[in-house]
Amino acid sequence: MYALIPASAIAAALARAHAQDSKGGGEPPPPPPTQGSSSNPGISLVFNMGADLGDKVDGQRTADFREIEFGFASDVDPHLKAQAFISVAKENGETVVDVEEAFGQYSNFGHGLSAKFGKIKGAIGRTNRNHEDQLEYLHFPFAIQDILGDEGLRAVGGSISYLFPTKQFHELTFEMVDADDGPLFKSSDADTMVSIAHYRTFFDFGQDLSAQLGATYANGPNMQNRASLYGFDYVMKWHPGRVGRSAMLESEAYWSDPGSPGSDKKFGAFAALTYEFMPRWFATFKADYGEIPETTNVHRQFSGVLTYKLTEFEHWRIQWDHVTSNFDSAKNYLSLQFQFLIGKHPAHKY
Repeated sequence: MYALIPASAIAAALARAHAQDSKGGGEPPPPPPTQGSSSNPGISLVFNMGADLGDKVDGQRTADFREIEFGFASDVDPHLKAQAFISVAKENGETVVDVEEAFGQYSNFGHGLSAKFGKIKGAIGRTNRNHEDQLEYLHFPFAIQDILGDEGLRAVGGSISYLFPTKQFHELTFEMVDADDGPLFKSSDADTMVSIAHYRTFFDFGQDLSAQLGATYANGPNMQNRASLYGFDYVMKWHPGRVGRSAMLESEAYWSDPGSPGSDKKFGAFAALTYEFMPRWFATFKADYGEIPETTNVHRQFSGVLTYKLTEFEHWRIQWDHVTSNFDSAKNYLSLQFQFLIGKHPAHKY
């Protein structure tokens, strides 16, 4: 069946279209905004509450919110993604607001190249790249704290990575970051930068077992001298494909040279084994050793950790630490942690 349209109706429609064109109303509407221009980025909050059941850490209350981390992520445009992580933490009994990371990342240059700029976590080893809430234990190991600082190396700068066009994973990263006031890298000259090079490769031993091996070199200011850092990192993961069984072995070792006349080279290393012995229950055993640059102080730590992960968004954790030092008596700490996440959070690094 055909419908007949009166000629008068067609004429009226043409007249209206002509009137709109004469007023400029005939232009097509603007395209919808891209995701990056939206004012609705992905937001996450990580709540970290802790309690000391044994000896208290200096300046820390028995039970308190240790840290609340705010995360923001969004595509600025098809080329650039922006991320920021803001921490509200308790340090020595005071509330401190800190920008942990805030950077823009280009990942579609092609030819295996990607880059980011802003405040970033330095590509030193594997553990330093993660945030504290992503660890299988409560704090960064002494092997990292005693060389790079309590939260590792975080500084403003730029990074570029190259993924080799081979069947096996090979990645090379170069970074230039502003010198921080850390145990190893520190400077009175704001224009002096720390140079970092990191290489990593990936091994797939089968359907259940894989590993990642990396090597690090960093060079930066130590007041009037140049300090150097060499390191190796290794992690192996076992996932047999059935619920309630998995394991991870991680280890890192670092050699630091302060570059000061008469200063000795220092060594730090840690190893941790995490085993899921039944669904959602994880046991971690960690050994940690750190020598503080330009001192004779040595830290040793043995830790036992029990974690119950109800889901990927929350866990309960109890950790025992035995800590010894050259200049202090041995101490034992027993800590309880409750951590949960709301919102969208980036995937953990391998």
